[in-house]
Amino acid sequence: MKIFYSLTRKIICCVAVCMIMQAKAQLDPNLILTLVQVTTTEMNGIASPGIGSLVFNTTENSVFEYNGTTWLEMTTNDGAWKTDGNAGTDDTTDFIGTTDPEDFVLSANGAERLRLSQGNQTVRVNQATQFNNHPFIIRANGDDVMAFQDNTGTTEWHWNLLGNGLNFAESGVADFRIFMEQGGQVGINTSTPDAQLDIESTDVPLRIQPSATTPTGTLGGQMFIDTDGLLYTYDTTRTKWLSMDRNMVGWGRNSGSASNEYLRQFNGSQSNNNGWRMIRDATITAITVQSNNIDTFDIQIRSNDNTAPILTFTVTAAEGDHDNTINIDVSEGDFIQCFLPTVAGGVSNPQVLIEVAWRK
Repeated sequence: MKIFYSLTRKIICCVAVCMIMQAKAQLDPNLILTLVQVTTTEMNGIASPGIGSLVFNTTENSVFEYNGTTWLEMTTNDGAWKTDGNAGTDDTTDFIGTTDPEDFVLSANGAERLRLSQGNQTVRVNQATQFNNHPFIIRANGDDVMAFQDNTGTTEWHWNLLGNGLNFAESGVADFRIFMEQGGQVGINTSTPDAQLDIESTDVPLRIQPSATTPTGTLGGQMFIDTDGLLYTYDTTRTKWLSMDRNMVGWGRNSGSASNEYLRQFNGSQSNNNGWRMIRDATITAITVQSNNIDTFDIQIRSNDNTAPILTFTVTAAEGDHDNTINIDVSEGDFIQCFLPTVAGGVSNPQVLIEVAWRK
């Protein structure tokens, strides 16, 4: 509008001059001012034009004014953004903003409410200060940061800063649906988490959806629950999924000189007559052996009545020994047996336990 008023003022002045001076411009019988029409070449060729001189440039189809140095095009308000909207715009050339290296600021009642930073290319709300190069930064209005409404305009969720953390609230229902405390602890339905993840609930606090498909394990601590109801974790040492639940099976012999025999299961029967039958695919993860005398001897773990051992463990000059790095796979339906090879003088009261983890 300012440009429009400036143009109007200059035209009125020109009319007055023409009426008085009867100069280059003239009035027609209908009192309409007609400017001298020239091409761009003719305009630039005018010798010593006076400051404020006006011509109509037929090449550019626009009014030009001489400012003492050069001819400047005099635009109207047709290119301005109007309060009732604009039509015929081109989003590749038309915009609201700055063309110099300055921020673009929107204010309400004299206070800044939105800033588009040209230097960091960020959007800042409510006079937020720059933080690194984050593209969107909000300064809280008191405690409140942001609210989320559904398509009817009802506020369903909101974020605010309470105490020493960020509160994710279900609007009108409950605060602390998720509470991220400074220091990294996260609370669910609690504002005072006492662990890295603290869940407070009168209902089921946590569920891992059972899966019939074994995932691809890559990292220690990864977990999943199979449809068999067992919780499995990925063992990076053995590079397989093993159950958190471990089972111990064992054999022994109540004899002071056991030698060259299958050790007995808990029912007293030698294990070559039966064996511990696996109800799932499993992995032997450890073995422990103890006797009542210092000796050197082998313990053989066999399966399915085969005499070739799947694991041989040696106790050397000791009453017992153990190993928790065993990695021997057995299959569902296999039955596991234990054999004590020949030992000179025998072994006093040997007992053997193996640890089994269910395998996926």
